[in-house]
Amino acid sequence: MNDIDRSVDTFDFAMRRRFTFLEITAEESAKNMNKNDDVQKQFDRLNNAIVATDKGGLTKDYKIGASYFKDLQSPETDEDNAPLWTNKIYPLLKDYLRGEHDADDRLKEIKKQYFDTSNSEEE
Repeated sequence: MNDIDRSVDTFDFAMRRRFTFLEITAEESAKNMNKNDDVQKQFDRLNNAIVATDKGGLTKDYKIGASYFKDLQSPETDEDNAPLWTNKIYPLLKDYLRGEHDADDRLKEIKKQYFDTSNSEEE
């Protein structure tokens, strides 16, 4: 462990001693944002695809929070003009899956679910 690691470790311990940390799940943050049903469905499809073993295969810790959707008034339906997906979500997911041998396939599956308005499954 180098000096930087030690100093961060000490700071982390001091913060945890002084404050209470509560987990706010993606679903809880979405409820608090009061988004319309269509945006909520797209948000749910995205997070369901991220954790589905046959799609993203990631854990619940990788779910996208509702703050990404705060400025979205209607769901993104046009894959060629989807700034949230293109500029925020896709790069983040690409980073999450970096180094995985099937990363491209998993990203395609998540993208398919994100834009699939006919898919209303709840996992």
